[in-house]
Amino acid sequence: MRRSTRTLSFSPLVAGAAAAAILGGLGGSPPAHGAGPAEIVVGVVLPISGREAKPGQYQREGIELAIHQINQAGGVMVKEAGKKLPIREVFYDDGSDQAKSSGLVERAMSSDNVIAVLGGYSTALGEAESVMPDRYQTPWITTGAAASTIFSRGYQWIFGTLSPTDLLGFTTAEFLGSLVNHGKLLGATDFSGLLQKVKGAHADIFLADAHLQDYITMHRQYIQTGMVHQMISYGARGPEADARKAMGDATNYIFAGIWWSSKLPYPQVKRFVADYQAATGHPPDSWYPATAYDAVRTLAAAIEHAGKLDKTAIRDQLRSVQLKDSLLPGQVLHFGKNGQVNTPFVIVQNKPGDKTDIVYPPDAATGEAIAPRPH
Repeated sequence: MRRSTRTLSFSPLVAGAAAAAILGGLGGSPPAHGAGPAEIVVGVVLPISGREAKPGQYQREGIELAIHQINQAGGVMVKEAGKKLPIREVFYDDGSDQAKSSGLVERAMSSDNVIAVLGGYSTALGEAESVMPDRYQTPWITTGAAASTIFSRGYQWIFGTLSPTDLLGFTTAEFLGSLVNHGKLLGATDFSGLLQKVKGAHADIFLADAHLQDYITMHRQYIQTGMVHQMISYGARGPEADARKAMGDATNYIFAGIWWSSKLPYPQVKRFVADYQAATGHPPDSWYPATAYDAVRTLAAAIEHAGKLDKTAIRDQLRSVQLKDSLLPGQVLHFGKNGQVNTPFVIVQNKPGDKTDIVYPPDAATGEAIAPRPH
């Protein structure tokens, strides 16, 4: 177990326009006289060691960038306190371990006086953590777990910034259908296998669902078999820098359905990409930091609308809050009745030269899909 309150090293240039942008639309009442709490304590439980360390680290960076920018703007306006309060992060590394992850969320909620917990990267860790919020009546926002099963149990204190994986399957099938309709899948005949794991070399399309390390291992083995499919997708994995570095040109032309892309044509996305690069020294890798960044912003909006650091009031505001300058596709983040967002996915494709294009939906496309895959 690792606990810390470490923050990123931020350039002074990040704090100006970005700090104003992150709180855009939150408003706030002028401070009133009177004593009150000195800070807003938020727990963060993510893996920065173990098999999920890289995505967990990227999500942590997104969270810490958002906290830094909010605090640079003075904090979150809390009407009952009569002033803006800074956010303080209490961070735990769960080591990519389910039992540890659940225990650390419990510790944050029961012992650290947090008003909410963020985290739960991956379905396995999210499943483990999700049992604690209702027990301790503390809001929990998962920044990296999308399984519908987590949100189908009637829990009242859980929220998630990732659309359900069911929608990923639908979007992928819709995209593949659009290619077929335009004659790009030459010779494709077995469309019944589009939503299944394609078996053997008799299929035209290979679809799999994998996490980052599994994707790297599986694709290496795929290459070794000599199989050739017209299209390849590993679900929400594909453009990650580690995979492209490890396998080079073998990752070219892979498709991925992801929750966010740095190529989205929104002004707030361009600001975020620049600020993230300045803060961390590297560009955003795939979708990981964006959903975490917006989780903090949405929590801040809910706290401000609640006007007090009461967990029930904050939970109730999370149910209705709308972040109208969200980074996510569609630009509006709103939690559904079960606590999960339902924002669209984007389909991206790796291209030669470490390039990645959005290829679907058409109104966000930065390049055309290349299919069948060149041999």
